[in-house]
Amino acid sequence: MAREGSSKEVLVRPVEPGPEDCCQSGCLNCVWEVYRRELAVYNQQLAVQEGRPAPPVVLDPFEELERKIQREKEEREKAERKM
Repeated sequence: MAREGSSKEVLVRPVEPGPEDCCQSGCLNCVWEVYRRELAVYNQQLAVQEGRPAPPVVLDPFEELERKIQREKEEREKAERKM
């Protein structure tokens, strides 16, 4: 959201979930995972807005594994197309 007459986007820090917001069932989109992702995006956008280097996005091990598998799959497919 940008204010009228302003070129800067107004950033709103994500609200941290309370203990009552999590059901402790290991949900795929747990409120804590959603909050963590939103906070990482917020911190990156804030750094850019303030002219600082954006902090790296830290993925959880499962997300890193998924990305690694996807990259390897894409590399295999690319190599197969060259043959």
